[in-house]
Amino acid sequence: MIRRMQKECESSCEYILPDYLGDVKKVVLTTAKAQPSGQFESDGELECAGIVTYDVVYLDSENKLSCASFSSDYDFSLKKPSENYTDAYTMTELSNFAIRLTGPRRMIAKSNVTSEICVIEKWNHEERGNAFSESETLEKITRELNVESGVKSEITEREYAEEVASIEGVSADEIEVITSSAYVRISESIPVKDGVNVKGELIVTALIRTPDSSVFAIRREIPFDETVSISTDGENLSAIADVKVTSLNISANDGEGGSSLVANAIAEFSALTLFNEAVTVISDAYLKNCDTVSEYENVKVQSLVACETKSDSINVKIPLKELGIENVKEIFALNQDFRSLGLKREGNAVYFTGEIAFSGVACEILEDGEPHIIGLKFEHPVEINVNNNCQNSDSSRVFAKISPAGCEWEIEGECLNVLVRYNLSYSISEEDNVRCLASCEIVENTEFKKKASRVSVYYPDENETLFEIAKKFHTSVQDIARDNMITEATSLGMPVKSGYKKLIIR
Repeated sequence: MIRRMQKECESSCEYILPDYLGDVKKVVLTTAKAQPSGQFESDGELECAGIVTYDVVYLDSENKLSCASFSSDYDFSLKKPSENYTDAYTMTELSNFAIRLTGPRRMIAKSNVTSEICVIEKWNHEERGNAFSESETLEKITRELNVESGVKSEITEREYAEEVASIEGVSADEIEVITSSAYVRISESIPVKDGVNVKGELIVTALIRTPDSSVFAIRREIPFDETVSISTDGENLSAIADVKVTSLNISANDGEGGSSLVANAIAEFSALTLFNEAVTVISDAYLKNCDTVSEYENVKVQSLVACETKSDSINVKIPLKELGIENVKEIFALNQDFRSLGLKREGNAVYFTGEIAFSGVACEILEDGEPHIIGLKFEHPVEINVNNNCQNSDSSRVFAKISPAGCEWEIEGECLNVLVRYNLSYSISEEDNVRCLASCEIVENTEFKKKASRVSVYYPDENETLFEIAKKFHTSVQDIARDNMITEATSLGMPVKSGYKKLIIR
């Protein structure tokens, strides 16, 4: 079975610029990403760790665009929920971050790290009591349940080396990569034999400088089609997937008549398959030859309704005047983060509501006609349909995570048009409280001796079941049905039909 929880922690550090970088005159762009490094189990606890990587793009004292990159550590732990714990699947993102300049060469970074955790446990509802040792005379009523369960994949690491741009007439040593970044777009995650097939693209971007150009941007989509291994015999599987770019380096190589830029990236793939597992529980039981004392408990059960990871997009259109950037000539980079997201339910639909925080690097033309590098920063409200109006009740629980997958932009007339792409992973589960038999103990010295000549006439209540009546008279449902010529297929738990005003109990 699956339990879902959320864990938050903070990560912070102080950073001093190295000697080869100039002083910070003006910060233009800041970005941050969480990169999990491992998940460990010890002493009854689950421990997770990783780093937060920061990039600070700034103008130095000579108005030259530069970038400082550094990182801070994070870690958190939680006690294993129960002795039935088998594994956990963790997806980690930043919920917020801030970088503050405390001097021309010193800055402080702080971020909030949020992890959504799916804890996988064994179903372990056991019935207790010595009545169960009397298997030949034990009468019981059972119920089959669909219980959500899951199996986690191993982490699969892949390396990519792709040419992202070619520059004519410029040698490799004349090219400067100011900063680079990579987004992941997951188009589908489909369970296949012994694994999950994950498809999508790595979107690699970079800001470049050459002797003939102060700054320009490059962009390349690198497709991936990878299968992560999962060992499970479950049927009708669904899957959620996660892909993290853990390393990215863009290098320049000399070629004929110019040079080429090559992106070397390492990505980690993981997935979680979810499915409904059929389990049988005992609702009630008794012995025909002895009195018993039973205890019952309500067990919370959840079954899977829907689950997937997919990519989608929304369009944002904002007047340049509203952003205060009427003089912008070109936008070199634009990043997006989702902030203050919360789940909202409307009827059968579930939505993410919050805002998109945009940040970027642009070039505007001053009054004297000279180009000037500036930073962009603005927000826009957002509402995203999580489950596309699939049917779910008020008792359903929705687990969802959204992450940015790059954006595309265009200045059209007096407006900025942005196509915002994102990855959405979600699962919907239906919750129910099921009454189960917890224990059934034989009452000492109360052996029931049934006389052969004993016959009783019983007048059942309207909602009384054959099982409940048989339990009272230390007989079986089958005997009552035979003696009263009840020939239709009556379930053990069904109420007695109103047509049976009285029953003969032998």
